[in-house]
Amino acid sequence: MTKEKSNKVEELKTSVTNMLIENINECLASDWKKSWINVGKPPYDPVSDHYYQGFNMLSLSLLTAFNGYSCAEYATFNQWKKIGFVPSKGSKGLSALQPLMRKGTDKESGEDITFIGGFRAYAVFNADQVVDIDNGDPYKPENLDVQLNENDRIKKAEKFFNNCKVKMVENGDVACYIPSKDKIMMPTLEQFDNGKSYYATLFHELTHASGHKDRLNRDLNNGFNAKGYAYEELIAEIGSAFIMSHLGLDHKPRKDHAPYLKGWLKGLENDINFIFKASAQSGKALDFYNKMQ
Repeated sequence: MTKEKSNKVEELKTSVTNMLIENINECLASDWKKSWINVGKPPYDPVSDHYYQGFNMLSLSLLTAFNGYSCAEYATFNQWKKIGFVPSKGSKGLSALQPLMRKGTDKESGEDITFIGGFRAYAVFNADQVVDIDNGDPYKPENLDVQLNENDRIKKAEKFFNNCKVKMVENGDVACYIPSKDKIMMPTLEQFDNGKSYYATLFHELTHASGHKDRLNRDLNNGFNAKGYAYEELIAEIGSAFIMSHLGLDHKPRKDHAPYLKGWLKGLENDINFIFKASAQSGKALDFYNKMQ
């Protein structure tokens, strides 16, 4: 990877980190009236018909809101040109990241493996930035919203969770995931302000459950490690936002995460890879559960 491309990767990580730092400060200052991690509609590539994942899902969602775009559809210059559109004069591309796959040998088993050896930045353009190559008319985004009312979306969330095959017991006032029993404990739906708050919390715990040794095998033994515990909480909260976005539901911030927000703020300020690594794990959780639907 060239030095210029490497710099673009670091610039994107820094930009996303700074946006999140600003969002967290605004969330704390507004007494939780604003969400720090509401990713909105999931970023979508209308040409290849796929949703962006992991860090790209987070970064493009934040950039959509930051730039005031009307939708979250993104594609490369060549992709837009393929369907008869080009970026309008003066438009600047936004960066997304592509993993660079490498081949090697597993040190323990001796087997050939393929692994991510780094990332390269590439430019994408939002649908608001492109025009018809022949007549200059603006691109009209597809209506990707399934016409469901909120009750139907809640039913969709219930179905999504049931398909994930993780045991859940509604008992008491505390929401938590118990790795040793591979079980989620939840308050009842009636104890929450609304269905969205209930499922935002449930999907937070579901993301924790994705780290179980029989699923993604993430290190969940952080009970005596404050930094590791806060990091796992960040993975779970981003994971919840990803799943809620995937289901067309707004993600609501949790006031009981105030201590974590301050820890995440410190982590973001000290390490530009902090959010990059966490969102990658959150994306893996969403991918894992999506395959069960």
